Amino acid sequence: MILPRLTKFVLGLFLGIFLVFLPAVLAQERLLWEFSFLDRLKVSFNPKLAYRLWIQMLGKTPRWLRASSVALLVYAVALFAGFAYRTFPASVNSLENLDMIQLMSAYAAAFCSAAAALLSSYANSKSPLTTDEIF
Repeated sequence: MILPRLTKFVLGLFLGIFLVFLPAVLAQERLLWEFSFLDRLKVSFNPKLAYRLWIQMLGKTPRWLRASSVALLVYAVALFAGFAYRTFPASVNSLENLDMIQLMSAYAAAFCSAAAALLSSYANSKSPLTTDEIF
């Protein structure tokens, strides 16, 4: 009886990600206004530019939130590796629902903490969006 409730809860978490990430993507665009589209594409080939972009995006985030976001991301990746190692040779029918729910909720937590880090950095920036600019 509790498994369908957990499934609906995790589905709600994933739907909530889209509500949280829309303002986060808009805030990211405002934080990175000085970087062109080509500069953003060059990030994977230039570590110095990637570091500048990272500092520009998350420089004003509180230290504890940055650390927890990185920790949740590492946890989600490690959980996926363990999940893939255990279930790779098995068929899809033999997967346990609780393992999938745990994996999905770990990714939802990682995405929401990344959005919180972006939004807090934007809120602490020198030019956040004011209500006069919204309306």
